[in-house]
Amino acid sequence: MAEDSRTLIRHAFDKARESGRPDWHRMSVAVLKNRLLDLTGRTFREADYGASTFREFVTEHDDVLGLDESTIPPVAILKGAASERQADLGSEHSRIRSDLWWAVLDFSSRQKYSWDPAGRVARTASVAPDNCLYIIDGLCHPVVRRDAGGATDLGA
Repeated sequence: MAEDSRTLIRHAFDKARESGRPDWHRMSVAVLKNRLLDLTGRTFREADYGASTFREFVTEHDDVLGLDESTIPPVAILKGAASERQADLGSEHSRIRSDLWWAVLDFSSRQKYSWDPAGRVARTASVAPDNCLYIIDGLCHPVVRRDAGGATDLGA
């Protein structure tokens, strides 16, 4: 049953991500419990997973959840979400999502970014087979390289 609880937890955070919340990887423990109740047709009980309180349920899932008790109410944080979004620029409370920040202002790395509509996140872009760089889904920009003599080359 423990694996089922981890799946439920991930589904709860997936619902937050699908709603477009920029901070989908963080939610108060009360909101997390309500999401779990919604996902289970209001049948979720932490006791079914061996916990006497919901806080205990959260702390027993420390492989997938972190608990920030410095806030009131405490906040559950999905571990591993950093691999699904770019690393934050300092504060978790930033008003601009870090993936968008890097996509717009990252000049020094010379990385190109594209929008992933499924994950709703800006990712490092790749060159498509038709020699176009996808910046936004459906919008294609030719890849241009200039050699020392000023000649232009379209291609990967």
